[in-house]
Amino acid sequence: MISRTLLPSAFLIIGVFLATGCGPSRSYELHWKIGCAGTSGYCNVESAKDCSALGFDTVVVEVSSSSPSIRSQFSCYSPVSGPVGFGPDLPAGPITLSVSAQSAGGQLLSGPITVNGQVPSDGYGRINVELPRAKACSDGVDNDGDGAVDLNDAQCTEADDDNESE
Repeated sequence: MISRTLLPSAFLIIGVFLATGCGPSRSYELHWKIGCAGTSGYCNVESAKDCSALGFDTVVVEVSSSSPSIRSQFSCYSPVSGPVGFGPDLPAGPITLSVSAQSAGGQLLSGPITVNGQVPSDGYGRINVELPRAKACSDGVDNDGDGAVDLNDAQCTEADDDNESE
């Protein structure tokens, strides 16, 4: 029996063990960039504000190479890990991911983009994906600052329009 004076120490040791050794394992680490407004390149996501400015809220990943397929959702930006999602434990071998970005309301903004990767037999694999930015008239953002968003803006005649200010 553990004495009452040792009880807090025992709980601390058990807690550390559980936090470090028994957590869920991962098979891949998915890193994303998002298309930059006004350029043809991709920008690093460095804050939740970067995601909000583009209307992005969630990155959705479906592992289509597993049976049944596995679907995961990740915040566009995590203050702890950044623009990264950690995949579930999968067997070693090739994997195919379908990656898309959604607005806070669940609207598809970008993708799906198909990305192939490899799950190593030991550890996890890093997979990079570049998500195109959503069109200005379908990104859930008031891009021109006039108080109207997307198709509620007089300058947007259809969702594929890419400029709210003309």
